Amino acid sequence: MKKIPFKKLIFVYLLRNMSIAEINSKLYKFGYHCSEEETSGLYSDLRYMLPESLKEKTEDMMEFRVSDEKDAEWLKHLKIFKLFNFLQNRYKKDFTKPDYFKWFEDCLWILNHEDTMSLINIFLFNNEPIESISAIIDFRYKKSITIDAINIYKEYFWDCDGMTAKEAMYFCIPFRQDTLIIKRIKYGSDVTVSSLNSTENDGSDTNFVFHDTNYIKWKIGYKEFKLPDAKDFMEQIKKDSYYKYYEVMNMTQSIEIDEEDGENDKLGAFKSIKTKKRNVEEQRIKGAKHWMEMYLKADKAIPVEDDDAEGEFFEKMKNMELDFDDEKIMDIGEDPEMLNDVREDV
Repeated sequence: MKKIPFKKLIFVYLLRNMSIAEINSKLYKFGYHCSEEETSGLYSDLRYMLPESLKEKTEDMMEFRVSDEKDAEWLKHLKIFKLFNFLQNRYKKDFTKPDYFKWFEDCLWILNHEDTMSLINIFLFNNEPIESISAIIDFRYKKSITIDAINIYKEYFWDCDGMTAKEAMYFCIPFRQDTLIIKRIKYGSDVTVSSLNSTENDGSDTNFVFHDTNYIKWKIGYKEFKLPDAKDFMEQIKKDSYYKYYEVMNMTQSIEIDEEDGENDKLGAFKSIKTKKRNVEEQRIKGAKHWMEMYLKADKAIPVEDDDAEGEFFEKMKNMELDFDDEKIMDIGEDPEMLNDVREDV
């Protein structure tokens, strides 16, 4: 059975006599998904836990009251008292509001801003420290979300401990469109899925949600993260090179596809797809040679443990070339226009 990360929120809605359809509609507005069967299952679980007198109360559509001693006792037993109290009394003027009312207001702000919700949910799923998440939100959105608010958000709205990646994408709708998430986060404006063409999606084959958190911080412009030292960096290149070599040696086919579409006076609209099947053994030898050389160069570049290690490492990196037939990584000083572009980006 899937772990529902907002189970407590559903319990609160059920005890406030919302129907299954109303609950799922509310969840959808927050960017969450839950099937009617799953919500109904939670209703059955809730009724099983309650004593007979309170079961009758739910059947008679009588809302629980925090002012009722027995109701309050069971709300605390179910660990949903705080949210229930907030929703029931948030607009009362003659009510002394606990500190956590402000935290829930911040939680609702998060849920009503999909880009912020997506980012917080990603970091919580990836076990980023709460203090770091608070600092990132303050940096990115100029909005102060306290550690207490994020803790209570995690408890009621995104309890992802022990949740699988598949479950995370099932329950959090924006996770299914990770390219859309990063564009909204980075530029602060909505884009439609239809505007994301194939070239914009070119690159990493890993869902944005499941990347290393330091990469995500870098991607949104947040600078407070730790880079690996030179030794660890070179060791990672060695690992990647080895497994790329492994992939090449298990290659079974090598295909190059060239697509072209357009319109001209003679043919009108046209689309042409050319598929070139290349010699597998030739491509295997070429790829194996490249990744073996990369591995050996990275191995030689690993700094030794002495005072001159750092300088020696960067000297080796300076002389390190990545050969691709007629291409190589060039010195940026060779192209003044590119250097100007980088300066403008910075």
